[in-house]
Amino acid sequence: MSLKKILIADDHSLSRKGLSLLIKSEWPSVQIVEAANGIEILEHYAKHKPDLLLTDYKMPVMTGFEAAKKILTNDKAAKIILLTMFDTSAIAFNFLKAGGRSFLAKGCLEIDIINSIQAVLQGDYYFSTGHEQEIIEWIKKGMGQKLPKLKFSTLELQIVIKLSKGMTSKEIGVAMGLSSRTVETYRTDLIKKTQVKNSLELVAFAYENGIT
Repeated sequence: MSLKKILIADDHSLSRKGLSLLIKSEWPSVQIVEAANGIEILEHYAKHKPDLLLTDYKMPVMTGFEAAKKILTNDKAAKIILLTMFDTSAIAFNFLKAGGRSFLAKGCLEIDIINSIQAVLQGDYYFSTGHEQEIIEWIKKGMGQKLPKLKFSTLELQIVIKLSKGMTSKEIGVAMGLSSRTVETYRTDLIKKTQVKNSLELVAFAYENGIT
């Protein structure tokens, strides 16, 4: 399958431009669409219907991980590659469980990105990660094991996402129709639940375990 149109998502313009140049070197005639956050991913994906989405994980407004899951919920055949600085098996498992096809750790070789695109276009998996063998074994077992045991409820997840955007308990309460005290109670309980020390570590925990 040829690559006619690709959506590249990263909140850093230089990263998008670098990826665009790399991809153009292999597919000179490809049309490239860019997105800087998860909301733009959803908008551009619906509008442009790209052959493939290459997205960063952590971005503002909505993460690439969240956007990918939403797309895959509506289109199981969507071809999506996740490129992230968080090289953890938990993120890879959750992404692949949702229907993703390729997991790349930032810092991978340029050829890995090219090979990943080629593989995913053909319907194959591709990985460049320190957890490759673990992921392959998990896929062989049917993707039914080794997901993080700790789960967040929808409300808990919404609060963590808003904390990751720098919102205060009061701001979160207003946005969600809750009292600031209720939000603070949830935040405290989540810190205890995840055994971290503060909100920053709570947000980091959620990202590193593929929960957000």
